Amino acid sequence: MPDRALAQDDVGPSIRVAQAHALNDAAMRAWGAGQDPTAIAMLRRAIALAPDKHEMVGNLGLVLWRMGAVDEAGMLLRHAAALAPDMAMTHGNLGVYYSGVMDHAKADYHLFRAADLAPDKPGPVWDRAIGLLERGDWGEGWIGYERRLTMSEDRRHYPRFPVPLWAGESLDGKTILIRGEQGVGDRMQFARYIPEIKRRWPTCRILFCPYDDLLNLLWGYRDVCELLPVGVPFPDGVDFGAFLCSIPGRLGARPDNIVADPGYIKARIMRQHVKAPAALPLPHLPSLKVGIVWTGNPAHMRNRDRSIPLDLLLPLAEDPRITLYGFQVGPGANDIGALGCSDIVNPLGRMLAAEGWVGTGLALLQLDILVTVDTAVAHLAGALDVPTLLLLPHHAEWRWGQQGAATSWYPSLTLVRQADHGDWMGVIRRVKKRLARLATERLDKGT
Repeated sequence: MPDRALAQDDVGPSIRVAQAHALNDAAMRAWGAGQDPTAIAMLRRAIALAPDKHEMVGNLGLVLWRMGAVDEAGMLLRHAAALAPDMAMTHGNLGVYYSGVMDHAKADYHLFRAADLAPDKPGPVWDRAIGLLERGDWGEGWIGYERRLTMSEDRRHYPRFPVPLWAGESLDGKTILIRGEQGVGDRMQFARYIPEIKRRWPTCRILFCPYDDLLNLLWGYRDVCELLPVGVPFPDGVDFGAFLCSIPGRLGARPDNIVADPGYIKARIMRQHVKAPAALPLPHLPSLKVGIVWTGNPAHMRNRDRSIPLDLLLPLAEDPRITLYGFQVGPGANDIGALGCSDIVNPLGRMLAAEGWVGTGLALLQLDILVTVDTAVAHLAGALDVPTLLLLPHHAEWRWGQQGAATSWYPSLTLVRQADHGDWMGVIRRVKKRLARLATERLDKGT
């Protein structure tokens, strides 16, 4: 966006500020399109034009934070809060930053300040709830987590129930309708709490709408509930409504009492496996069959944080005892062709897209191990007890905690965390060593 051709003496403050705001808007569009270097250059130019505007300073801090430039991001976000000490947004952004670097005291201060400045906005309460869940304080965290129900203006995601929302009271003799929400992985993960409701209140009736994309995979849940497709009229005789991700909080879930996966997904896949087992392309040499997934839903707010460029995973193929299978579906599957690496990464994306989640599960069962970023395939592999290395950014999503290699959600998962923000190379080096050890155990020793 070229600046107006004006002599320096003619450029008044209002023109410079207007140009800065235009650059700021363009930078945010570029950032949303994944054009980070362009966004950074535009924001630095905007700040040079209007150095006292907190919007540009804060936005540059956010972009750099998402890119892993932690120190400069923190400096900019603190400066933005100093420029606008009475703005909820600047304190909210700074609070999220401090949560990410695990300075919980400062995170709480700024998020409480943001909530005080904007009591009608759910964002600060939601952000603090995520921070509490990250640090393992699930009791209070679940309370704030409910703010998500008021954050979306699109009522298709959180439609209003014509009955009261369930608050955890007894369901004996009652009927509850549970609606799926959030991503595919969330629905796979939290569906485990539906049988727990039935265990606690055996005489209740449970209706579950998981979204049609998971009806086939979750078919076994009919043992404890009735599955409903999207779009059916609201049934008669329902006493309570609930959104799926509210259920763990209503049942008092904590990091030390996570309900085990009930096995319905695995049973569904195994029945199909007996009828028609999937057949992955055979390796040319005896080798480990290793699935890889490098990105998730591009619409996810933190997808760039959790994703790994495919080229960083290619060193795994340097060991001839390793055969890679690309389990990536969607736009990311095109990366194999773009990098010209189909000779060392078997592209399964088109097949898996056609077969759906059941077909993906059948293919996962053929692997020796899966290497994946934090996306729905990890949840499916965990439900199937497939050995999995889950690659996590330094500031991992709350359900995985902030330290440790094990997770009670899925015993077959091993968490491989970034040691520092943005350090995927260190993660890949550890994965490569782990796969080499596994290949030695399985192939070189004949086990």
